[in-house]
Amino acid sequence: MTTETQFFFAPDGTEMAVLPRERLDRMIAASEDTADRIAAETGLASLAEEGGIPFDVESRIAEGVNPVRAWRDHRRFSQAQLAEKASLTQAAIARLEGASPGSGRPETLDAIAAALDAPRWTLEAPVPEEKGPKRTRALFDRANPAERRLLRSRK
Repeated sequence: MTTETQFFFAPDGTEMAVLPRERLDRMIAASEDTADRIAAETGLASLAEEGGIPFDVESRIAEGVNPVRAWRDHRRFSQAQLAEKASLTQAAIARLEGASPGSGRPETLDAIAAALDAPRWTLEAPVPEEKGPKRTRALFDRANPAERRLLRSRK
């Protein structure tokens, strides 16, 4: 029995190849590894360009928590600590956390985003009102490629 690839022409003139199953399996695995590497590189590029949201922050936002509060809790800052780091007052942080996402002057949100080391756009994330499967879908739709793989694996 030969282990080399064999070539022949089908009756319609198409050139065909027969190769050992082990070699085919290795080729398929290599192709899948390449696709996974490309997806990972794309995800990393997306994170570098747009920033990302940790799963616990995204989950809290989806539960209705204001994004500033979700990020502040994630970073384990008190309102006073965040206010000091962002050169604001504790009362301003409290007002923003009680307001709808994205409320506040752009320069205030920029300062808070910088203090939290969070992408600015995440502070404007809408709070979804849906629960259950729709909530999971909303999380999935807003996730970057790397987070989508994680969400897929938790189903």
